[in-house]
Amino acid sequence: MRIPLLPWCPVLLQVEPQELFLALEGLYHEYMGMAEEAVMQQWAQLIQMYAQRIMGLQISDVRLQRLWKQVDVNLAHEWNLEELAALVGISSEHLRRLCQQQIGQSPMKQVTAMRMRRAMALLSSDSYSIEAVASRVGYENPFAFSTAFKRYTGVAPSLYRQHGSK
Repeated sequence: MRIPLLPWCPVLLQVEPQELFLALEGLYHEYMGMAEEAVMQQWAQLIQMYAQRIMGLQISDVRLQRLWKQVDVNLAHEWNLEELAALVGISSEHLRRLCQQQIGQSPMKQVTAMRMRRAMALLSSDSYSIEAVASRVGYENPFAFSTAFKRYTGVAPSLYRQHGSK
């Protein structure tokens, strides 16, 4: 039987802390030094990504772990609930319940979150246009991508890039 974790219950995880520690240290040094807001935001996002990666280790259902690895490899694919469920070999309703239980959100919201985190990383570099980023994370229409990105982050991709690259 799986006992649900309460928000105030501490959980000890066996993880490699070095990456998270270095990101925290980078944020600390920036805060104590130049304290440039855009740089501190980048450190905070890196910390968030490492924390989410660590929390991802709490997904105890191996089927879900494999599913999210497959999705991550091909974020540009036009995923839908039925296809995700078929990859796991369960019904779409069962997948929805498992995701709610294991990660606290629907499967399609998880796909969107993965896409937006990847988009944030790609936008932090000037290597890709916004259209290219949109395409790489599964949006054929850059305007639809921009709308989804703004809904997820609170800022437009172009503004995110400006603040992320300073």
